[in-house]
Amino acid sequence: IDRKLSMRTPLILFLFILLIPAAATAAITVTAFCPDPYLPYDSDEFIVLTGQGSLDGWTITDGEGTLGFPPGSRIDGDLVLARQAEAYKTTHGVYPDFEWEYSTDAVPVLIHNGRFILANTEDELELWYRGNRQFEIAWPRDVKPREGQIHRIIDGVWNPRPFLIGQSD
Repeated sequence: IDRKLSMRTPLILFLFILLIPAAATAAITVTAFCPDPYLPYDSDEFIVLTGQGSLDGWTITDGEGTLGFPPGSRIDGDLVLARQAEAYKTTHGVYPDFEWEYSTDAVPVLIHNGRFILANTEDELELWYRGNRQFEIAWPRDVKPREGQIHRIIDGVWNPRPFLIGQSD
């Protein structure tokens, strides 16, 4: 029995080493978004990702455009992606971590293909890792659209109470 166990140990360790990075990477998800903020033309719309690790291989799509991260980008906690960093700063008082439409040299620009703009009344967000969908949400299917509302997930539930731009926890 000891011989069988010792022969399996390298295989078990090999599988364990392979699975740890995948499990850690899969923990990145969308935890908040605001597709219909108050500024004209929704230039301050945003998405919040939460997790830890490398962002290489991660993309976000709304079905019309796709966002990717510059090589070497990482996440450690919350990461704010805004349409335009200057507009986001006007609304929230701070710059986001990334923007997808260039507005300032102060914030890195995401790699994008197509037209990525969150529609106010009906759209979707999907988060992908190396060709595998990790997250999806659509409105009005999953959340009710509302101007100024930040859609947040708390304890696994989207929007347990309305949370509007300018409100605090």
